Amino acid sequence: DCNTIVTVCGQVPLALRLMCSIMRDERVSVNELVEELKIAPLVQVLDDASFSDDARLKIIINKSFQRLTDNEKHAFVSLAVFPRWFGIEEATTVLDLKTVRITKKIIRSLERKSLIDCCVEDSECSFTVHSLLRDFVDEKKIGDEAIGASFDAAQRRFYYVDIMCFEEANELFFTHHSSEAVKTFHTKSPLPSLF
Repeated sequence: DCNTIVTVCGQVPLALRLMCSIMRDERVSVNELVEELKIAPLVQVLDDASFSDDARLKIIINKSFQRLTDNEKHAFVSLAVFPRWFGIEEATTVLDLKTVRITKKIIRSLERKSLIDCCVEDSECSFTVHSLLRDFVDEKKIGDEAIGASFDAAQRRFYYVDIMCFEEANELFFTHHSSEAVKTFHTKSPLPSLF
């Protein structure tokens, strides 16, 4: 089974995680999943050396994406707006959810399906969407109006998070706490630092 999974996934670690997540979450055997993947052009892609590992991976990513509920798809697309690690509060704003508890539930579900990574440091959880998964969303939003609309709405909320962070840093700066202002901006801003 391990050899089959490695072969089907083209030895790509992210693809391995996604495939194993599908099997675990849906209690599907390797053979059942491989048979299902044969319906898609995955076998042709795997057998043709001219296809890149990215082409192989995109088929498995798409299979994982198609298995999500509508709410999970919306959340995954929305969270792909973050270019780096983000916290629960930022995710709650970007997902336009009422409570942190609901956000945690959705993020845990996406994490179990290997679509989001988690890092715990000093009892604080941070999350990220792998760059290949963000690329997948970028391609999907071009061809699918609903996905594009979800992404655009999330991106507006993402910018709101950044503006609020800037406002907090600005307030600290003008109250003569400039070092705290810089720290706040660099640690809380969802945008990559320019400094």
